[in-house]
Amino acid sequence: MATANSTGNDKGKQNREFYEKVILLIIGFVLTGVVGTFISFYFQSKTNYNNYKLSMIESERKVAKEIFEDVTSGMDSRVYSALLVNNSRLYNYKEEVKQKYWLEYVNELGKWNNNITKRKDLVRLYFYDTQKRKLDDIHNQFIDLNILLKHQILRNDTIGCGNISLKMDRMNGAISGLSHGMIVAIQNDAVGRITTLKEFNFWGALN
Repeated sequence: MATANSTGNDKGKQNREFYEKVILLIIGFVLTGVVGTFISFYFQSKTNYNNYKLSMIESERKVAKEIFEDVTSGMDSRVYSALLVNNSRLYNYKEEVKQKYWLEYVNELGKWNNNITKRKDLVRLYFYDTQKRKLDDIHNQFIDLNILLKHQILRNDTIGCGNISLKMDRMNGAISGLSHGMIVAIQNDAVGRITTLKEFNFWGALN
């Protein structure tokens, strides 16, 4: 009878040990699956965010470069057209040439004025107030230059040509300063939302 009880106890103990091993195996399997899934999700999220961040940074760089090209080409065209008008008076070109250059200048003037508000807003948004103030100053100088050119046309003489040449020399310096500032900002990624994107940390995605 004692032997039978001992045998039963041994079987019961073996069964418990078996069930305990099965339960531990199931728990280990579940935990491994959960942890593995979490790790996979974490690294996938990190990769996705890094890809998104890089895409957004590249997009901001592209827009900043487009703004730079638009603003600088607009300024260059405006100054060059004014230079042609002034030279046509200074060196007494034929009247049809003078008229041609004046009409080209008026066309550039219209294009500049039609886009100045948008350009100022974009420069402020992507290059911040420092470069925006430089553009404001250049635009004010353009206004002064336009007044000088109109006076020269009305007088139909060369008296003001020297002053206009000096004015454009100073403007070229201001334009170079703005262009340099915008280039440096682009090179340093100090444009648009790039700084914010680089500093923002999502689950340690940024290193």
